[in-house]
Amino acid sequence: MENFMSDELLGTFAPILVYWVYSGIYVLLSPFENYWLHPKKDEHVKNLVSKRTVVRGVLLQQALQAAVAVILFSKVFLDYVGIGFDPPVVGCYAPLSDHVTSNGGEATNLQPSLLVKARQFLVAMFVLDTWQYFMHRYMHHNKFLYRHIHSQHHRLVVLYAFRALYNHPLEGLLLDTIGGALSFLLSGMSPRASIFFFSFATIKTVDDHCGLWLPGNLFHMLFNNNSAYHDIHHQLYGGKYNFSQPFFVTWDKILGTHMPYSLEKRKGFVEASVTSYLGIQIVNLGADEKAELLFVDQFIVTAVVLGVIYGLTKSFQPLPDDIFCYRTALGFTYAHTRNLLTLITIHALWNSGVILILTFLQLQGYDISNLLQGS
Repeated sequence: MENFMSDELLGTFAPILVYWVYSGIYVLLSPFENYWLHPKKDEHVKNLVSKRTVVRGVLLQQALQAAVAVILFSKVFLDYVGIGFDPPVVGCYAPLSDHVTSNGGEATNLQPSLLVKARQFLVAMFVLDTWQYFMHRYMHHNKFLYRHIHSQHHRLVVLYAFRALYNHPLEGLLLDTIGGALSFLLSGMSPRASIFFFSFATIKTVDDHCGLWLPGNLFHMLFNNNSAYHDIHHQLYGGKYNFSQPFFVTWDKILGTHMPYSLEKRKGFVEASVTSYLGIQIVNLGADEKAELLFVDQFIVTAVVLGVIYGLTKSFQPLPDDIFCYRTALGFTYAHTRNLLTLITIHALWNSGVILILTFLQLQGYDISNLLQGS
C-alpha cells in the first residue's frame, strides 16, 4: 500500500514539476532569438495577456488536474470501476493469472513486460490524441465554446513554453484532465507507468508551445507534430487546421485539416509558413477542392490507422507480440515516410523471411504444421 501511495503522489505531482522545470530550460534559452518562430517584438504586440496572468492560469489548471488525479488514482475509485491493480482492459493487459502467482500461499504481483508497457503507451497516446483532436476541433467550430472558452488559449499568438497549459479551466478539464484520465484507464497502465507517460506527455506539450525551433531537437526529428506545426494553428490563417495534439498528425490527415508548413530563415528569427501541397496552396482552396485533392491521401492514412486499430483490438485473442509490433510499425512508418513503397518493401521482406525460416525448418525435419498449431 505504501508503494501505491508513493506512485499515486508521483503520478499526481511529477508532471507538474516536469512542466515547470522543462519550461524553465526554455526560459534560459530565450536569448537565442535567431531560433524563435516569431520576431521577439511580436510577443508584446500580438499577445493579449501578460505572463503574470499566464502563470496564474496555469497554476489554477494544474490544481484542478491534481485534484482529479488524486480521485483517479485512489484505490476506492479503481476498485469501483473494476480496475484495481490489474486492469482487465481488452488488448492491453494479460489475464490476471499472468500477473499474480502464489508464493507459499502469498500472492505476488508481477510487473508487466516491457513489451506490454510499450503497448500501453501506444494505446494511451492514441486515446489522448483522439480525444484531444475531436474536442479541440469542436471547440473551434462551436462559436459559443470558442468565444467563451477556447479563445482564452488563443489570446497568445506568439508562443512560449510555460503558456502551454494556459486554458480556460473548463477547457483544461475537458481536453487535458478527462483526456488524460481516459488514456490512463483505457490503456490499462499502472499508476507507476502513468508517472512516465504523463511526464512525457507534459514535456511534449511544453515543447510544442515553446515557440522555438532549435537544431537537434529530438521531438522535431521523431514527431511531425511539433512547435512549428502547432505555431501554424495559432496564426489567423491556420485556426481551422492542425488540430492534432500532442503526439501525431494522423487525425488531421484523415479528416482534411492538415496544413503542411516550411521553415524559412529570416533576419533574427525562423518563420514557419504554409507550404504547397502538389504545387497548390491549400490555404487558398475551397472546402470541396481541398477534399478532392486530399481524398486519396486521407483514404490511405485511414486504411493504415484502421489496420493499427485492428492490431490493437485483436491482440487479446491472443495475437503474437511480434505481429502486433509489425502492424503498428507499418502504420507509423507510413505516417513518417508518406511512401507506400516503403510499406510494400517491409511487407515483402517480412513474408520472405517467414518463408525462408519455414523452409529451413522443414529441411531440418521439423513438422511445420505442428509448429504453427503449437504457436
